Amino acid sequence: SDAVQALSQVRVCAPSYIILAGANPSEGIVLTRSANASEFPQSLSSGGSSSAINWFEAQSNCDWWEPCANPYDDRRSLAISQLNSLGQDVAATDQGLLTVLSTPATSTTKGVLNNDTLYTALMAPYLPVSDSGMIFAHIPMT
Repeated sequence: SDAVQALSQVRVCAPSYIILAGANPSEGIVLTRSANASEFPQSLSSGGSSSAINWFEAQSNCDWWEPCANPYDDRRSLAISQLNSLGQDVAATDQGLLTVLSTPATSTTKGVLNNDTLYTALMAPYLPVSDSGMIFAHIPMT
């Protein structure tokens, strides 16, 4: 799509992950960005998604193609486990997404939405912009 092409090529100020969803099934993609390029795109339509049945993408601070360097910060695997256990019908609701994001820390990993996260936005492409997002902003107190 035009959005994927533009966000894959535009220069960004810092490495980041950009997750895009379309309004139709199998239109999700994770773009792993360096300042100048997109590396290792992971899309639902290519069968390379986080989900065994290609209905979601999940991303945290660990690159999807490598083991997480810090096992305590492997929130992506925790989110994938939660999404799979809830199933698509439940996980795709606002309450389901809040359940996944609220997954608490354990003795071996941080919770899915941890206190070090500065900004998380969830948006539904099929809704008007004013109705499509839940935003979680964390302001660290120093």
